[in-house]
Amino acid sequence: QRLSDPIFLSRVRPKTLAVYKTALQPFTDWALAQNLSLVDPPEWDDALLEFRYAHPKLTKSKFQTLIAALEFFVPTLRRKLDWSHTMVSAWARAMPVRHTVALTSKPGRLLAIHFVVRGWPRLALGMLVQIATGLRPNEMLQLLSDHVILPEEQDVISAVPTIMLVLGVRHGTKTRRMQMSTLPAGTHPLPEILANCKRATPPGMYMFPYTLSDYRLRLK
Repeated sequence: QRLSDPIFLSRVRPKTLAVYKTALQPFTDWALAQNLSLVDPPEWDDALLEFRYAHPKLTKSKFQTLIAALEFFVPTLRRKLDWSHTMVSAWARAMPVRHTVALTSKPGRLLAIHFVVRGWPRLALGMLVQIATGLRPNEMLQLLSDHVILPEEQDVISAVPTIMLVLGVRHGTKTRRMQMSTLPAGTHPLPEILANCKRATPPGMYMFPYTLSDYRLRLK
């Protein structure tokens, strides 16, 4: 009953909940087939590793999602799956480092024009904000209207009016903590367009209402 409680499930987005359920299903089927009765965290931890060894094609990403799903549905397991987390850390060190190239301004502006023509003006604005501030795509997409603080909303008056972007309020950033990015106002049209967009967005609503998969799909 707890696992179907809407209040309990509302701790994550519906899309994340669907990902967790999908990740958990193969493990659940495997555990039932093995007649496992898991109670204490060490038993769950051992079962996770056995599941991983039984499925050699399981990727690090899927194993990590499985751990997160278990810790979500069984909160008593949080921070107690030591061997599984150690495996993920070792897995990450064993994988070759992949360096991504940042999107530069000229290709980014061209893509923004493409987004506008296709009828996605907010996504175009988000891309321009991303280029101007150095935000990662997921950081840009997680911005709510409350996270965009205009100069007139700030307690401290600065010599150079600046729009402040509060990052990682809900989901953290790559550094696992909240951060701040700024966009000087009045230097070019972008800050004023962003300010108008913020004024038109109700409190608590996403500035750029697209998922990361939507964003990637539109880049193809």
